[in-house]
Amino acid sequence: AELGDQATYSGWDFDHIWTLSGVTLPVMDLTRGEAPALEVSGTGAEDDPYIIVNEKQLIALAQNVLPKTGKNYYELGSDIVLTAKNWTAIGGNGSVNFEGVFDGKGYQISGLKISGQHDEDEGLFGYTTGTIKNLKVSGSVEGSSYAGILAGRSTGTIENCQVSGTVNAAGDHGGLVGYDEGTISNCIADVTVTGNGNAGGLVGQSKGMIEKSGALGNVTGGSNSAGGLVGYNGATIRNCYAQGRAEGSGNNISAN
Repeated sequence: AELGDQATYSGWDFDHIWTLSGVTLPVMDLTRGEAPALEVSGTGAEDDPYIIVNEKQLIALAQNVLPKTGKNYYELGSDIVLTAKNWTAIGGNGSVNFEGVFDGKGYQISGLKISGQHDEDEGLFGYTTGTIKNLKVSGSVEGSSYAGILAGRSTGTIENCQVSGTVNAAGDHGGLVGYDEGTISNCIADVTVTGNGNAGGLVGQSKGMIEKSGALGNVTGGSNSAGGLVGYNGATIRNCYAQGRAEGSGNNISAN
């Protein structure tokens, strides 16, 4: 039944290009007219950022209609509730990585859902080398490799972000980020984390810097490393905490 539900197909234009009428899979119908141009405030400059206020504009960023590459600046202008049954991550998975600056301005993106897609990088952002800050995200993420509520992988900067929900994956997975080689500061994850691979309440595997951050959720790992804060740690950690329970069948289980 879900294959016949428009909400299953995140970012597909059923107003102008695709139809599900009388079929169980989308069919292209080019007689329906061209899609209107995307409307968004701003130019992407530091002093005139793109202002994102709805799901359509956020999907445009995931599809690179709004540019993911280069140091473009984005700000949320309101809370956004995602309706897609399977969110397409912003960056990664064979696409270009997110390289810009995304400032949530304290707003929340809720309703994130990713399941059964088996992409490498799963989260609101798939792979980010840029900066994400002042953002709240809630939802559920399932992945086959790198997975987190905020991002699957990060080699950039993440600061002052809060996430909640559930994460389950078979690779490096954490409440905030699956795999990190960048800098994380002033972040909190209240996420239940389960699955094989390296599992952490905040980060699955870290080789960067984590400071002034915490994890509240329980972590249930498999035969690899599991930790209340970080599953497998090669990072510098300063002034952080974990309050949840960490357990698993591997030899490296820690509350950190």
